[in-house]
Amino acid sequence: MTKSLIGTIQRLPPDDCVTLQELDGPNGKLRVSQHGQYRWLQLADASIQSLVDVRAPSRALSPSSVLMLMGLAFTQGRTRLLNLGLGGGAIERCLRKDFPDLVVESVEVDSMVVAAAREYFMLPDDQIVHEQDAEQFVANASGHFDLVLCDLFCANQTAACVERSGFFANIKRCLSPGGICVMNLLHTDQNALVNTLKAARMHLPATWLVEIKGHQNVIAYLMHERAEDDAELQLACKQVVQTLDTEPLTFDWELVPLPDRRP
Repeated sequence: MTKSLIGTIQRLPPDDCVTLQELDGPNGKLRVSQHGQYRWLQLADASIQSLVDVRAPSRALSPSSVLMLMGLAFTQGRTRLLNLGLGGGAIERCLRKDFPDLVVESVEVDSMVVAAAREYFMLPDDQIVHEQDAEQFVANASGHFDLVLCDLFCANQTAACVERSGFFANIKRCLSPGGICVMNLLHTDQNALVNTLKAARMHLPATWLVEIKGHQNVIAYLMHERAEDDAELQLACKQVVQTLDTEPLTFDWELVPLPDRRP
């Protein structure tokens, strides 16, 4: 979802958009709208949370989705992925096409979002979705995952659980050896960003960041220890992005390692 595309959609006159669904739920109003080939999901009148090209639903349009999927470059022999925060199912659709052997489980607390993803955003019928709070799910999960993606927001703010050390202790327990947690965060809330990184690095101290220029997002890659040197990692990241069915990236990105956390 390039800045120009989402900006164009947000500036559309209401009469130019078709409302496909509008419901009041426990987390606010859910609205599914469409203009031309693009369909999008909004919750509680927040910014657009998910966007799909109905003519090419497997294509990843959002820079944050593409860069979260870049976490595939960090771990070898990947077989299982956990996605915390379903949204419109962009991650699930893209992986189904480009990495069909990867077993993907999703967690989404809002049943209305799950229903909208299945009805309007072409989420596959056999996609495993746990309708549960993400913090509760990782606290009780018994399986292990090679990747855990965390895209948890409440309106335009990151969810409170991502500032809690216990949340990351449970994610670490859920990760396979050499596994990685990838998080979508906001750099507009500096205090929340710092608190999240402090909490995460208590348990997953090897950290890399990518700031999405022109957007409000920062993508954090968190591991227990570094698996390979940064030159090899940069190359692997580029190869994963090239594998994905995505719109050409219209922004520059740089994977920046943070200094090792000292006790």
